[in-house]
Amino acid sequence: YTRADGLPSDQIYALAVDKRGRVWVGTECDGLAWSDPPYRRWTAVRAAAERSGDSGEAPGLNGGTGPGLPSNLSNDLLVLRDGTVVYSTNYGLGIGRGGGKAWTGWQGLLKQPYANYCRGLAEDPSGRLWIATRHLGLARLDGRTGDLKSYRKAWPPKAKPGEPPPEVPPSLPDDYVFDVAVTGGGDVWAGTYGGGLARLKGAVAPAKSAGSRSVVSAKPPFDHAQGPEALEGQSFPSLPAPAAPPTLDELNAMLSDLAKVPFVPPEKQPAVVRLDDDWLTRGNWLGRCGRYWACLCAFVSPQDYYYGTSQEAVKYTAMIGPQCEQFDSIRYWIHWLYTQNPNTLEIPTSYLDSRVQRGLTTWAVNRRQAEWDDHGEVYPMSKDGPHLFMTFQVPEGGFYLSLYFFNKDGHTGNNRFRDYAICVKEGKFSEVGYADTPTQEDLARFHRLPTVARARMRDFWGGVYKRFYVRGPRWYSLRIARNHSFNTNLSAFMLDPVEWGVCGRVHGVEDGVLSREEIAAAQRVLRDEYAQRRAVFLKRFTPAVSAEEAVERLASELDWAMLRNEAWWIENSGPFYTALARWYRSRLKPALAKDSQALMTERLASCYYRLGLYRPWEQGLRLLDITTPRAIHRSRRWNAEKGRTYTIEPQEK
Repeated sequence: YTRADGLPSDQIYALAVDKRGRVWVGTECDGLAWSDPPYRRWTAVRAAAERSGDSGEAPGLNGGTGPGLPSNLSNDLLVLRDGTVVYSTNYGLGIGRGGGKAWTGWQGLLKQPYANYCRGLAEDPSGRLWIATRHLGLARLDGRTGDLKSYRKAWPPKAKPGEPPPEVPPSLPDDYVFDVAVTGGGDVWAGTYGGGLARLKGAVAPAKSAGSRSVVSAKPPFDHAQGPEALEGQSFPSLPAPAAPPTLDELNAMLSDLAKVPFVPPEKQPAVVRLDDDWLTRGNWLGRCGRYWACLCAFVSPQDYYYGTSQEAVKYTAMIGPQCEQFDSIRYWIHWLYTQNPNTLEIPTSYLDSRVQRGLTTWAVNRRQAEWDDHGEVYPMSKDGPHLFMTFQVPEGGFYLSLYFFNKDGHTGNNRFRDYAICVKEGKFSEVGYADTPTQEDLARFHRLPTVARARMRDFWGGVYKRFYVRGPRWYSLRIARNHSFNTNLSAFMLDPVEWGVCGRVHGVEDGVLSREEIAAAQRVLRDEYAQRRAVFLKRFTPAVSAEEAVERLASELDWAMLRNEAWWIENSGPFYTALARWYRSRLKPALAKDSQALMTERLASCYYRLGLYRPWEQGLRLLDITTPRAIHRSRRWNAEKGRTYTIEPQEK
């Protein structure tokens, strides 16, 4: 189920099911949705105004309650035994009664809205609600009386002079709690961020009867203590496993779905589409992201470092918001000048070579941790801002926009408290050029621009690229809201043309690259050719008679789908390429003829590229004796005498 089926978002953070089978869905940053069996229609529920969102700071509940949801930033969902739906958000709880028809926002932890950041939920046998919080440990809420009890980390009391230090009473090991669970025996388990797993023995009265989500049944469905013989004949849900290659019926169904994709002129397609996050590439970006253009934020502080094959400058400006002290401005931080941390972005090799020649680092220590920073660390978390703002121009055509985030010290102290709200708008809100902060007029103009995409950045110590499809030529404006985090930072933003394929489109830094106008003209010719071909295809459309035929047609139609409706292809082609990749892998056998082996490898590599799986894509190119873009982009060196870069023979590793 996706947005095509009526969901408000494809990024799902939380799930719950009630006794009638109604499924509740909490999205990343677009509120709630629910559906009843047979799940053909989804109903969305949203907060009236999002905190740190498009309308600025929403009115706080000030430690009390109010109508509606407190936020659209989902963290968890729970359906209580009495049918009440509890929705956990960054700004308190949403309590839904009457099957979710009436909602009440609750901020009962503290009067500061940001301190009501709730994560995991659980119900104990007495019907009380246990809440995992980001700042205040565990909270136990009695919904009937409103009584609230907190379980926090206890700090050792000060010792009196001449006396031994007193013992620390039993407590949570950390106040940042991710999740909570309650056993039928009365124990409460809490998973903390930094303090490990905590067990509160006998924190609730033991369960007396079944019927609760937390109660352990007296007769479990299976008992491993009885030995494997007792399990024979019983069926159990399968754990996740690699899916089988698609069958002919499945391939024909996909062909039928492709036949229904309409032709939409580029000017009528969505300008921006939210894409899947990339958690795999991390700091190993050379030759994979930013091959057309990349801005490495603050990399040569107090300036940015530009990289890529583009012959056209990408205009942009970055600044912090006006909610700051006078004369404050965006910070250009270099935290680690040279490091081996794999989550830190690689240094472009021509620049790295110049540093190695000066004896400042080695080829093994080849990364630099730098970032823009909104200076939020000097402001209280209760402040809405300052935020990072950016406006930039995208050339003609479709591009992948990648924003790289890495919370380098995210396991310690206040650095853990980072949860950004990202908003992409169409249009320019400020003039391009150096500016410390936007004016109030700029900010008002930003809010008036149409919002074309939202995203959220949470729990990103491992390093992640937030990715969007953006179409030019046009201007876009972007805000990365601090969202009451410790501060806001960004390491890089990058552009890659969508139409760059796999084989034959491998670019070095100085290779000739078609201009955006030349590419657009070639695509117009192909679209005209497709318009004639499609009429015949639809008229004569019949299912394939073999899997081989179906795969050939499916791969061909996917290529044409990118031309006739690029935005649809960007958002929906992933499952098709995944199925094709499974089929090609199943046919790659040692006994396969050399030509067939090469063809299958090439097509499998193409699928991997389309899915953003760069390492297996590069492995396929090497098997075909094709130099990978990564090898080319890592082959650049610096000639200090002539003051320019040059290329050595690419080395595959």
